[in-house]
Amino acid sequence: MSTMLEIMIKDERDSISLAHEIARTLGAGGFFAGRDGNVLSIKAQPWIGTDGYGTLDLKSVEAAEDGEPGMYDDTAYAPYDHELTIEFRGGPGRTQQERGERFGRALFDRLTVLDRPLAYGEVGGDLFADYLPGKGVREFPPGTDYDEPDPDIWAEPRLHDASYLARPADDPKRLRGEGVVFEREDLLQIVPQVLAPEGEIRFGAPVVAIRTNADPVRIGRSLVRALGRPSPATMEYGDPAAWITGSTRRSADSFSREAISIDVRSDGDALTAVPHLPYRGAPVETPVQGEAGEIPVRQSKTPCDEAALGRLLLRLTSAARDDTSAAVP
Repeated sequence: MSTMLEIMIKDERDSISLAHEIARTLGAGGFFAGRDGNVLSIKAQPWIGTDGYGTLDLKSVEAAEDGEPGMYDDTAYAPYDHELTIEFRGGPGRTQQERGERFGRALFDRLTVLDRPLAYGEVGGDLFADYLPGKGVREFPPGTDYDEPDPDIWAEPRLHDASYLARPADDPKRLRGEGVVFEREDLLQIVPQVLAPEGEIRFGAPVVAIRTNADPVRIGRSLVRALGRPSPATMEYGDPAAWITGSTRRSADSFSREAISIDVRSDGDALTAVPHLPYRGAPVETPVQGEAGEIPVRQSKTPCDEAALGRLLLRLTSAARDDTSAAVP
């Protein structure tokens, strides 16, 4: 059994860009950029001090089509663009329900730093609170339904009765930064790199995992977001190396011996991409790259088109995978 909660978000960005920002804000090690949603997992301990975890799934709200009403028309959720569902597991019965609501509320409170309109409640049930930038959090009485027939209970004129002008997003528009893209069994793991305080280059977070058969635009966008806005890894919230191995259900050593990888670096103008073969050294306890492959290093002007970036990354990973025979003893 699980407890289902949801946070509605008004944000005109696409779901991958918003999912990346949510993962950064919540300290997640990474997330899956899927065709039907963007999924990340958050441990409860750092947020509410108890065992348990939440599986978060961000999807865009279905808009009205062909004269048919939208999914949330005439409800408190009508103005919102995205729905973040939270499936919480941890503790039996009422204990799980209580923990789940506290966990969801902790995430809701944290996400107010995005400075976007939010609403928090049960899936298909009560509306607990909402948030409007410049006005703050508004609490609702127990038993307030999100589709309460009396809109005066939840209506906010600046949000529901007019076109709300949100603060423009400051997402990167061109690829800047550096990182490693691993590929194993048609799954790309886009891992940013950051400069640690001691001067070492380390994996950053969040990692973006996306299938190679995804739209090249989504792949290119994932690369731009991951490398352009990384955060340092934290053991308390999300360790990217542990996220990679956990999400693939492989040990670090097995993963390193099966995955090809691409070093990617761009200053916004020139792009350098160096393919690497699977690792063949001594056993390791964290994901590592193998030797650079024999295929040429690609250095060129950085494409500003996300589709072109996605296609370039797919070509490089395919070429590196074709070259793996050179690394087999």
